Amino acid sequence: MEKLLEIYSKVNQFGKENGMKLTIVEPGVITYEMEVLSKHLATPKTYMVE
Repeated sequence: MEKLLEIYSKVNQFGKENGMKLTIVEPGVITYEMEVLSKHLATPKTYMVE
């Protein structure tokens, strides 16, 4: 499993570009985390909680 995730991390450009973090919770269960930045917003005046 670790080798697979190592390869995935190298080729997953979307995750790299967006600062996504993959965490294995337990076998078969993962979480993906990403901080929403202004570059991700569709409109410049969208409200962001800081």
